[in-house]
Amino acid sequence: MSKYFYSDGSYAVASELQGNTGTYLSYDLGILKLGGGADILFSPGTDITVNGNLSHSFEISFQKNTCTISPTVQVNAGTQTFYRAYYKNRKFSFTSGGTSGNGGVNKSKGHHVGSTNSATNKITFPTQNRFGVLDYEISMPIQYESKRWGVYATPTASFPVNLATYAIDGVLQKENISKTFFAEVGAYFKF
Repeated sequence: MSKYFYSDGSYAVASELQGNTGTYLSYDLGILKLGGGADILFSPGTDITVNGNLSHSFEISFQKNTCTISPTVQVNAGTQTFYRAYYKNRKFSFTSGGTSGNGGVNKSKGHHVGSTNSATNKITFPTQNRFGVLDYEISMPIQYESKRWGVYATPTASFPVNLATYAIDGVLQKENISKTFFAEVGAYFKF
């Protein structure tokens, strides 16, 4: 179980999340390792996400040190209530017509703020509470471990699918996300 803290001014996509809880299970078949998990995400609503993966580990030993490489493919699926809340409360925040009540200056936390004229901007989501595949990932976790310390790196390529659609004042728009490459790196010490 995790609890998250974000400032009101944060534009991070996960900033609408308040916390989560989940589980992960894996089973080693010898040639392949199967894994899967499920999470419940708490935000202005509740989301359910699941993932499944296949991997195979290759281990190389150097005296008492070990290098492990585990090519992995993964699929992630779920609902996206928190994501819609991010779009509504942080990415797009509009004044509700007229002045903003503070001398015409909009102190909204969104990237795109509405004008202070009499027009009302409204964001809606035509596909709400739909469970679907979110992305496919290919990663190559690498770990080098000695008796007292270790380092690791996990380069990952992500291929998003089922991009979010939203409408601003009735004009339908599709999220602009493309494939992404990122990496997690770290080090640890054993006592």
